[in-house]
This record gives sequence, C-alpha cells and structure tokens, in this order.
Amino acid sequence: MSQLNVTKIQHETGVGDNITLDTSGNVEVAGNLEVTGTSDLNGDVDVDGDVDVDGDIVASGDVQMASLNGSALSGFRNQLINGDFRIWQRGTSFTATSGTGSYTADRWFVRAFGGTTTTTRFPVPSTSPFAYGLKINNTATAYLRQAIELSVTGQSNPVAPGATYTLSVGLQTGSGTATVTGSYGFADDIDFANTPSSVTTSTETITTTYQRLEFPVTIPSDVAATNSCFVLQLQFSANTDIRVFDVQLEPGPVATPFEHRPIATELALCQRYYQKINGQQFFYCDTTDPGSETTRRLSSNRAVTMRAKPTEEATFNPAGAAIGFLGKESLISAYVTGQNKSTSCGIIDYTADAEL
Repeated sequence: MSQLNVTKIQHETGVGDNITLDTSGNVEVAGNLEVTGTSDLNGDVDVDGDVDVDGDIVASGDVQMASLNGSALSGFRNQLINGDFRIWQRGTSFTATSGTGSYTADRWFVRAFGGTTTTTRFPVPSTSPFAYGLKINNTATAYLRQAIELSVTGQSNPVAPGATYTLSVGLQTGSGTATVTGSYGFADDIDFANTPSSVTTSTETITTTYQRLEFPVTIPSDVAATNSCFVLQLQFSANTDIRVFDVQLEPGPVATPFEHRPIATELALCQRYYQKINGQQFFYCDTTDPGSETTRRLSSNRAVTMRAKPTEEATFNPAGAAIGFLGKESLISAYVTGQNKSTSCGIIDYTADAEL
C-alpha cells in the first residue's frame, strides 16, 4: 500500500495553500470541497461558509448551527395559524356572494368576487398526516386570506422588511384545472385597507394531481403608521372543487416540511382572535338581598386573552332580557337587568370576535 506524506497541497499554478494537513489529521480546505461519492468523517467538521449537499447527511454525533434556513432551528417556523385547517370553531360550511366574505376555518377569510363561493371542511384520507383540508367551490374568483398580527401597529415585526420568506401550499382539484396567484402586503385589516403596496407572485396551474407549490415572498419595506397586520392572499379562478392543504409561510428561501403543532397549542393561537362557548352560562345575583335584586352578572376568566376588546354575541335566556357585555380581553363579563332572582337567566352559544 502506497503512502503520500505531505503537509500542503497546492494548485498547479502554485498560488496559495489549497489543502493543508496538520499532525493531528485535520484537513483545511481553502475553497469548495466537492464530493461525488461517500465521505466518512470520524472527527469534527468546522465549516465557515456554505455546504451544498444533493444527498443525505447522516451524523452520529451532535450537529451545531446558528440557524436553520435563516431562522429558528425548530418550533413555530410557520408564521400562519391553523395552516392545516384543524380548527373550525364557526362551523364547517360557509357561502359568500360577490363582494362579500367571512371567516371560515379559524384565521382563514374567504371573499367572493364576480360570483358565489362556498367554503367547506374537507376530510382527507386516513393515510394522510393531515385531518382536514379546505374546499372551495366558486363560480368566478375566490380569495383565501390570513392576516398575521404585527407586534406593534405601524412596525413590521414579526416579519422583517427585505427578508426572504417562502410560502408553500398543497393544492389539488377534484376535477378540471384552476389557477392560483399569491399576493401579500402590510395593511390595516384583512381586506387590505390602507396597504402601502401589494406584491403579486407568479400564477400557477392546479390539477387533479396533488402538488405542493412554493412561492418566494420578499417582505416589503413600506409599512403605514396604521397598519396592524401583514396579509397573505391566494386568489383562485373558477372551479367547483379546489382543495387546499397545509399552508406554511416560513423564513428563508427553502420550503421545509409542514410544521405540525399540538392541537391544544393551535386552538389557543386561534382563540386569541375568536372564541366560542357552546351550551349555557348562568348569571349570578349582584346583591345580597334575595328578595329585591334585579341585576345579575356573569364573570368568567377566558382560557386565552384576546387580541383586543372583542365583539360579543349570544342567545339570551329568557328571550328579550336586557343583557349587555363589557368587552374585556381577559374576562367574559356580562350583565342582565330586569330579571328577578327566581327567574332562570343565562346566555347560550356565546361568541367573541377580535379578528383583524
């Protein structure tokens, strides 16, 4: 067996020490190292620059890095809430006529334009890692949107101006084809009010074969003082059966696998913006005199503090009772007047809405 004893290897031009070896067996490469076959490394690998790998990397020890794809190493990479459409507090079927829209699956707003749009929850096969998708049946154009709340009104955080993000979404039609175009920008609300600029992505074709499409997203630098959110929109052409799955917006130029979060965590994220309590909540008496009290109050801590003072609604029992809500972010606080203690009194199917 032959042996080559050297400490340095230079290019034929004689310029620079391209490969350097020390007595401990460490190898320092001045430029790029390209390996076409298999490379087994038994020691440490320190890399100051980029490493491009077309195949798999298998590490038996620890892998230490400052970031992954330009962002957090793990957890909450997806900037969107309920991207896998597991949470449907408002119901599972919604219809919008041209020029109108509503929230459907939690955090997802659908607007119709030029026709009627029906949005429903779509069960996926049991072999899929996802429980549900969102199905759109539209006769003209439909817009699917989510507003990402800004930490401070008028400031871009949590997204960084000029930064590169990647939007990835699973799409499929039940029959025929359709097109999808993305757009995004800062705005005051879900309807793109007072947006300084709206950026449009490429238009892609959706077929009956499932595909996961990727769109590069460069965060605009212009944020108006009144902007409270960053709105992401998918525009769909007419089709009776457009199926949307696992939507993810993440930092970096590469789409990573969809981030699955615990359902309790996802529900809590949704409840910052919308809460629903089924069944009846009873009021208690406001005074200590059992014979004269005519005002009763209901006060209960919310499971999740809401984004802002919510718009509250409920069915009242008995019907016609004078009941009001105090609009608290962290409490369900309501009162009823004109009802004697002997009368059963409460609210049914309470909802609180603090959406953007």
